[in-house]
Amino acid sequence: MTAGSVAVLDAFTLGRWDAASPPTAVLLTLVSRSQKNTFFKILARRAAKGDQEIRVISCRDAFPKKHLQAAKNLAKRGNALRTGGSVASF
Repeated sequence: MTAGSVAVLDAFTLGRWDAASPPTAVLLTLVSRSQKNTFFKILARRAAKGDQEIRVISCRDAFPKKHLQAAKNLAKRGNALRTGGSVASF
């Protein structure tokens, strides 16, 4: 999909895998932040071109458990700023 422009360091499924319902989430570890940006740009470009398979993909950052609450609080604050019109995106 990325034509070799993004290197995946590690990938594994999240959740249990049974015959009735395979896991629907995968945790990817990319080599660098710039490759994460490239990955998101490729997804956005393919979705804009009408690639229906890409439209069902949802991506978000992952954080260590010890930092999860702080990340959630920052996301809430960013969302409030965006909703209030103070910022365009975060």
